[in-house]
Amino acid sequence: MQQAKHIPGGDVRKAALGLLLLVTAMVMLLVAGTGTARADQSVSVDNDGSAEADTGGNVAVGNASHNEADNHQDADAESDDGDAVAVNSGGALNHSDGTATIETGDAHAAGVVSKTSVDQESHSSGSFDLSDQSVEVDNDGEAEADTGDNVAVGNASDNDADNDQDADAEGDDGDAVAINFGGAVNFSDGTAEIDTGDAWAIGVLAEIFVNQMSS
Repeated sequence: MQQAKHIPGGDVRKAALGLLLLVTAMVMLLVAGTGTARADQSVSVDNDGSAEADTGGNVAVGNASHNEADNHQDADAESDDGDAVAVNSGGALNHSDGTATIETGDAHAAGVVSKTSVDQESHSSGSFDLSDQSVEVDNDGEAEADTGDNVAVGNASDNDADNDQDADAEGDDGDAVAINFGGAVNFSDGTAEIDTGDAWAIGVLAEIFVNQMSS
């Protein structure tokens, strides 16, 4: 039976250190022979927009007139011996008409309309490729479209009709007649119409295409 040889600890450490140095040298030769590639590619796109379209806030008044119709009549008939006749015939007429029309067009608003295309390629002939590729796209948009807040008034007129009549008849021996015919008339009419267009708002309308390749 053979006895195991005793190897001093110092020899073991020397052997391990020599092996480590040999491996390190081989790796360095490999890297130097084949090459190491490092390409950092970064793309940042920032779109910020604000849009407002307004066709509203319109006011249309068809009739805002002030109309007054007055009829004042006074008929007096007096007779001492024969017949007496007093006749008044008349009238006051106002005709007030109005039409108000509001027609607005379309209101379109777009904060950001963008098309972003990113193409990143990294090619390496080495054994180690340490390339970094990053893309950041930020779209921030605000849009407002308004076709409302319209006011249309067909008739806002102020009309007044007055009829004031006075008839007096006096007779001592004969007949006395006093007659009033009359009137005060106001005709007031109005039409209002509001027709608004379409309203649309787009904060962000974006197309984003990203192609990344590393070889």
